[in-house]
Amino acid sequence: GPDGRITVAGRTDARNFPTTDGSFQREHQAGMIGFVLRLTALGEQLVWSTYLGTPQPIGYTEIRDLAVTKNGATIVCGHTNGAEFPVTEGALKTDFDGKGGMGFLTKLDPQANSLDWSTFIGGNEGVELGVDGCATSEQDSITISGITGSSDFPVTDGAWVPPIVDTERSQAYALRLNSGGNQILWSCVFGGTSDEFTARLDLMPDGGVLIGGDTYSHDFPTTLGAFQETIEFI
Repeated sequence: GPDGRITVAGRTDARNFPTTDGSFQREHQAGMIGFVLRLTALGEQLVWSTYLGTPQPIGYTEIRDLAVTKNGATIVCGHTNGAEFPVTEGALKTDFDGKGGMGFLTKLDPQANSLDWSTFIGGNEGVELGVDGCATSEQDSITISGITGSSDFPVTDGAWVPPIVDTERSQAYALRLNSGGNQILWSCVFGGTSDEFTARLDLMPDGGVLIGGDTYSHDFPTTLGAFQETIEFI
């Protein structure tokens, strides 16, 4: 983070988790909720700390990854079961249509006093398993990866489509948004005839994306000459 400060995010069910004056969300009733905090460079003091999640008593919000922008803003991603998770007007997706949950992507201002923007991520016709990874570029675009079970997950024209995609199973996706969180620059899904799961992603200097995860698909798309082109399940 800025000046060597350390930014941390995760989940907690503690009602007395330390939050700071003026932070975006200080109250927590019950259930699992996300948190985001920033420490000084040596870790001896909180700069700021906030909850992030649904106010519902039985809500569940899990933050899975974060990225820090050039000006110190924090972007977090994850999964929530709460229709009341905070999203902002004009964001990419503000309606909660997930059957059991939705992915989310949220940008906090550098002091975590407010949301720059916040959006759900997903389709309308299936189970969304959340956003697993996020990264920001020098141009301030945001790239994410995750898992969807929605047959109508948004995919852009001209995006890569693998030879086999079974929309009845969970599929991995990669998606890039503009810096305002309200426009998809490109989006694709990928996988085989069984379930896929993503873990983390990283950006290449040329803007390409590296994604790591798991697959149960024997026909997951691989390229000629790759380290391991085929897989056999016992």
